Formats: sequence, C-alpha cells, structure tokens
Amino acid sequence: MRRKLVMFILFLLLLWVNGQVQNGNDTAAEQERSFFTLGNLEVSRDGRWSAVRKRYEHQSDTLLLFDRRKPRQVIATLIKLNQQFSFLSSNTLIASGNGKALWMDLSGLKQKEYDHIRQAGPLSGQSHFFLWFKNGELTVCDHQEKVRQTIKGIQKLINDKDKHLYAVRQLNGQSELIRITADKTVPLYVTDSEISRMEMMPSGNQIVLTENGQGKSAKHITFVNTQSGKVMRHLPEANKDFDYVKVTEIQNGKAYLLDFQSRTQPAKDQVVDIWYGNDSNLKAKKYGTEDSHEYFFLDIGKQAVKPISTERFPVFAAANNTDYLLSFDPQKEYNYSTRFPLLDLYAYHLSENSYFQILEKAADIVLSPDGAFMLGWDDRSSQWTLFDFKSGNQTIINKQGLEKPVFDDNKLFIYFESRDGLYHYDIQKQKLNSFLSARGKVVSIVSGDSYKVNDLYNIKVCSIDSGKLFIVKAEDKDNRTSYLKYDGKEFREVIGPTEHHLREVRFSNDLSIAYTIEENYNVPPRILVTDSKRHQKQVLHTGNSADQNAVDIKQDIIAYQNSQGIPLKGILYYPIGFDPSRKYPMIVHIYQIQSKDANVYNYPTEDGAGFNWRTLIEQGYFVFLPDVVFDDRGTGLSALDCVNSALDALDGFKSIDWKKIGLTGHSMGGYETNFIATHSNRFATYISSSGHSDIVRAYFSYSYDSYMPLLWQFENGQYKMKRSFFEDKALYFDNNPIHFVDRVNAPMLLWTGMKDENVRWDHTMEFYLGLKRSNKEVIALFYPTQEHILEKGSRAITDLNQRTMEWWDYFLKDKKDLEWISKQLKKRLSR
Repeated sequence: MRRKLVMFILFLLLLWVNGQVQNGNDTAAEQERSFFTLGNLEVSRDGRWSAVRKRYEHQSDTLLLFDRRKPRQVIATLIKLNQQFSFLSSNTLIASGNGKALWMDLSGLKQKEYDHIRQAGPLSGQSHFFLWFKNGELTVCDHQEKVRQTIKGIQKLINDKDKHLYAVRQLNGQSELIRITADKTVPLYVTDSEISRMEMMPSGNQIVLTENGQGKSAKHITFVNTQSGKVMRHLPEANKDFDYVKVTEIQNGKAYLLDFQSRTQPAKDQVVDIWYGNDSNLKAKKYGTEDSHEYFFLDIGKQAVKPISTERFPVFAAANNTDYLLSFDPQKEYNYSTRFPLLDLYAYHLSENSYFQILEKAADIVLSPDGAFMLGWDDRSSQWTLFDFKSGNQTIINKQGLEKPVFDDNKLFIYFESRDGLYHYDIQKQKLNSFLSARGKVVSIVSGDSYKVNDLYNIKVCSIDSGKLFIVKAEDKDNRTSYLKYDGKEFREVIGPTEHHLREVRFSNDLSIAYTIEENYNVPPRILVTDSKRHQKQVLHTGNSADQNAVDIKQDIIAYQNSQGIPLKGILYYPIGFDPSRKYPMIVHIYQIQSKDANVYNYPTEDGAGFNWRTLIEQGYFVFLPDVVFDDRGTGLSALDCVNSALDALDGFKSIDWKKIGLTGHSMGGYETNFIATHSNRFATYISSSGHSDIVRAYFSYSYDSYMPLLWQFENGQYKMKRSFFEDKALYFDNNPIHFVDRVNAPMLLWTGMKDENVRWDHTMEFYLGLKRSNKEVIALFYPTQEHILEKGSRAITDLNQRTMEWWDYFLKDKKDLEWISKQLKKRLSR
C-alpha cells in the first residue's frame, strides 16, 4: 500500500514538473507573439553601435544591442539593465538597472556584472566608467574594466555635460567636495556643515552648494569653481530662513542671479478658506504664498555681490546680460484669460539702478547667447519684437507665422521656423530672408542649444552655431519627412523624404550616420541606418515581425472641405479581411487634427481612453478619423460642420452601412461628441468620455489640476472662442451641449474617472442626468479610483475596454445578448 502511494505521489510530481515546463514554454511563446514597439534609441559616437528598448504593453525592461556591420542581428539582449546605459570608447558599454550594472566589450561580447549598484555611468569623455555602490563606495574603471581607483563614503554625486564627475563624501566628520578623474581624486572644498544640495551650473564652471550649519552659519550657499577650486562663501546677507535658492547662470558663468525664496504653505484644517476678488495668485491655494524674494547679482570676475530691491517690481529674471536684469509684476492685472501672464517687461540697469520699459504683453522671451539681444512675442500683434540692450532700440519683425527663434552664435542672425521653410533675420541690416525655402512644409531646427533661465515665465536662451554642422527637419502636408544637414554653405539631405513616421532619430557625432525608428500604420516600428557618405540605407532590425495582420491593414486618406472652404483630411481604416460585397458598420472618432497620425503604428491593446482603432478594424469595423478645426461659429458648431462635411465626403462608399455608424471622443473629443449628439441624426449611437457638458459652468470653474481658473482655456486656449463670455454670451450658449440635451436621439454611453481633475467627473454626471430627465437611452460608467486616463493594467481599464466593445457590437452589430445594456432598454420599454 505504501509503495503504491509513493508511486502515485511520484506520478503526480512528474505531471506537475511537466506542467511547469510547458507553462514556462507557453509563457515564453506567448511573449514572443505579443505586440511590442521600440523606443529610447541610443547610438555610439562613431555610429557603429546602437541600443533600443523593447516595449511591451505592460513592461519595457528589455534592451537590444546592435552592430551596424551585422544588420538584422541582435548581438545581445539585456534584461532589467536599461535604467541607464552609455556607449564607451573602444567598443564597450556600461548599463545599469535593478541594483545591478553590466560592463560589456561589444566586439568580443565579453562582459562583467556588478551587484548592489546605486548608479553607474561614463566618466571623462566616455573613456572610463564609474560604479557607485549602495554602501557609498565608488569605483572608477577604464574601458577594459580595470579598476583605477576606489573612493569610500560618497553621499552625493553629480556630473557635467562632459561626464566629469563630482561628489560629496564624509571625511573625518566633515563634508568634502571632490572632483573625480580617471586616476585621482582632487579635493575642492571642505566644510563642517552638512551639504544638503549640490547643483551643477549649465556651463560646468561652478557648483552651487546649499549648506546647513548652526548659528550665524545656518543655511547658506557656497560657489565652488570646478577647475580651480576657488570658493565664494556666505555671499549675500540673505534671510537665513529661506526655503530655496534659485541660481541662474549668466553668459557661461560670468555672473549669477540669486533668488532666495521664502514660502508659506497653505493652512490646513482651517475653519474657513477666504477667496478675495482682487487675488491674482490663486495657485497659492495649492502651492502656498511666496512671502519674499531676495535677489542678489553676483559678478564672478569682480567678486562682487549686489542686492536687488523688490520695492518697485516683485520679480526679476536674468537677461543673460552682465549689465541688465529683466523685471516685471506677473500678477498685475492678470485676469486668467491667458494660461500664463502676459508680461509688461522692464530692463533694470544694474549700475545705474534705473528702469525702462521694453515690451508690453509679452508671451515668450528668447535671449541671445551673448546677452546683447532679446526677442519678445507680442500676443496682440502675433509678431516678434527685437530689443538691443546696448542701443536700446526696438525693431518689429514684420511677418506672421515665425516660430521658435534661435540666435546664431557666430553671426548677427536669428533663425525662425515656419510652415513654409526656414528664415533668417539679419540683425544689422534689419532684413528677413528665406534661408531654406520649403513651401507647404513645416521646418524645425533639430540641433542647437536651448535652456530656460526662468521656468515660470518661459524665458530662455536659444542658440546655434552655423559654422558647425546642424540638422533641420522638414514635414510636408502628406506626412513625408526629411532631415537635412547644413554644412555652413548649403543643405544636404541625410534622411528622406520618407512617407514613414520617424518615431526617433539619432546621429553619429559627425552626422554622417543616421539611425531611425520608422513605422507606418501597416509597418511595425523597425530600425534603419542611413550612411549619407555612401548613400546607403539598410534595415538594422525588422521589429515585431510576429504582427502578421499589420500588412493587411488598408487605409484611405479622405480629402474634404468644411462649409467655409478649409481643406481637411480624414483617415479611413478598412476592416481586416475586407470584402467589398459586404456592408460594415463604422465608428467615427473625433478630437482635433488627426490626419497627422496617418502613418503611426498601432496594435490591439487596452486603451486608457477606451478607443483603439486597430482593435476595432480587427473586429470588423470601418474606423474614420476626420480632422476638426474651430472658427468664429464656436467650438461645437465648428466640430459639427467638420464631421458632417467629412461624412459627406464618404457618401460614395457603398461598403459602409450608413444606418450603423457610431461617434466617439474623449476629453475635447468628448465635448465634441456631446454637442454633435444634440444636433445630429446621422449616428446610431455614441460613446462620450471625460468631456465638458456645460461650457458656461466650465468657463467659470477652478481647475484643481492646474490650480487656476479655466477662463483661458476657452478664450485663448484649446476651445479658441477668442471672446469672453461677457463679450458674446450667445456664442457660449449656442455651443453648450447641456442646453440641447433633450434633442439627443440615439443611445449614449458615458464614462469618466471620478478622480479626474482635468475635466471634472460631474460634467459626465450632469449630461447623464440631462439625458435621464429627457427620457433618453443612456448608461453612465463612473470609475471611483480613476483619473482622466484610466490606469494601465487596472481592473477599470479592462472593464472599460470590454464594455465599449460590447456597446458597439450591441448597437452596430445587433448582438443583443448583453444583459448590462439590455437592462436599460427593458426598463425603457416597461415605462
């Protein structure tokens, strides 16, 4: 008996083991068949090696490595080592993630793994690498992984743009700032205080330390020169109770603007929260009040510190100029009709303590790298104004449509992007010329340097060196993309034109080798390499070849005009396995301009907005994505006109079942769907999500997402009403879905996340109640824990995607065996 029992247990154990192996194989095979995309492309300096992340729907921890000399071959696959990775010199790399690091010789695939890693990366121009362990020890190795030095007690780590490494370590009870090179450690600064913060300036010339001391030394900042180790301590006599200091570099470290900020946090558990009519800083309700700014101007060359009085203006910003600062009152007369305050901008002369006005109602500020000039965008005239700090002269650049200005480092030129090519403005001659003629193409500068000197008010320095190689991107109205290289004399094409969507582009250091992740609606993302010197282009990696259905996707681009003659496009996707002798239902998805995504790859997946065109066409639906533009009639009426015009353009398609068409949209598309449902009889059903139902209420709402009123979103934002409610009440009433909710004549499914602060969830409740009171067919889905987009991998997103598909099938395919929908109709019929 005992023997039989033992044999039976062994038999069960064998079955379990076989099952585990089979399940493991099934899981691996299932993953191999799963849909994935490619992203985060990185390329070595010489252009030989590349790496890319492999992104599945719920994870992206796989890193693929390639050798350009071995196309269509993955030379190595790294798992959970893609948090940080860098190519080093001599065909090696360092990768880290999940507490581990890996050094690899790519030529011979020799490798070494390290455990208990906090951070790893390149050092000193990528010829060495460092390993920072969780115990505070830091090791420096050369590119052949030979240890050059080891340092203990590292607490903080920072590097500059050239991968030079700086660290704070504990040594004999003191904090020491050190520079770490390949072979040695150079002490720069020692203090008895705790170093709570370390910040590298953009030029790499200075490190700014925030120190927490005691008594008179409590909380102060220290400047340390990264090369000489020269120290400037206790610079300004600032309020020692400051919460934060913002340091802005001027002209690569010639000077600095110091902004010591003190803030009072919003009161908690207060009996009453008082809102004043003259309060122009409602964001303080969330972020607290900036009680004070103490500004100081530090001149490094003169070793001088100048305090800046805030008696006249509360806010100062660097002008990237050693003689002037910018000054303004951002809250003065700010009525929230624009997203950011329009600035009345003054120049403050540092040595003369004088002010003079530069611009009125400026929305965008761009500074030259030498600090001599400033461009401001005039929101009223939609033109750029150039200001010369030396002469005080202002010049209006009299052309519409100029965007994203970039100053030339070498010459007195400014480059402007536009929708018909690239322009350059000669500052001395005050003349604007075409630099790269490309009529009908959106041209943008890809290379160049840009950094913000003030995040809150969009003040930045933008520059490019025309004496060196730089790259521009050109996109035409048919979604064809080209990349061109400027060599100081002329432009030469390095990529394209291609009809594929270029998800990512990376270049070798000399710009001769270009790597692209290319995709299309019927082509999964793949990696291509272009050698502009040899005029060669080859596929490096084919991407997800397991997506067999992609090649069968059929698409038409439908050209049409709205009633005002504006040319638009729509994307029509055919059902997979399309049979021209059959009729198919169609789902129309709306937002704004969608035709720009006609060459973007998609795969069946659970979508946080409840719509995936790839899933729908595989389930036997036409899917139509028409463009929508807004005009003076108002957002809703404009959308209605565009959708009607788009449907009219499809009138000759006999394979569409015109009695089985659904309309859907999310967010702005949800508002558009709500409004169209109140004015149209062309749709058999609707799905609307997270959209405004009452734009008058929304106009007078306070957003707890952006912590400001929504006035700007309607007057000068996404809704493009261009007028306030008080200037044209009829415009708002005529475009308001809730006013016409009783006219809806087809079943509606509504859904929202109840933690949505982008579009408040109760707009969906309001529209539901309006439909219910009007005895309309409606079901509303409220997800208590979800926000504007449902959380990936949640039960809510699975529920939503299942219910939306069932809704379409119920009303457009007559699949009536769905109790949760039939329950609504049964109640309706029993009334």
